[in-house]
Amino acid sequence: MEILTKDNVATWDLGGTVVVIEVQHLHQALFDKDNNVVVALSGQIKKPMLITIFSVEGNEICQISEPKDCYFNYIGKNRGHDVAVMGTVYMSGWLDWWFSINIQSGSLESLGEGR
Repeated sequence: MEILTKDNVATWDLGGTVVVIEVQHLHQALFDKDNNVVVALSGQIKKPMLITIFSVEGNEICQISEPKDCYFNYIGKNRGHDVAVMGTVYMSGWLDWWFSINIQSGSLESLGEGR
């Protein structure tokens, strides 16, 4: 499913019905076909800070904030996950790190160092 984003709005087609969601300071939105949800990354200009998960019908399921000592960078495919989060974490120095999204618990799970 293709997600179109413009001016803090994400839209997609669901069986002939256009679904529209508005997300303040939207940076990205991707369809996660493995979980049948839409994942949105938002935050202040040049600083995404929040992940919001929506059902394909456009209903908010949960929100996930940046963990302590972590800054979100973007969302994309990685390590067998249709949508994963790339962040920068502090572990005796700053490292790029991938996280998977656990929708049931509304949390992030470590996938390992970004490469």
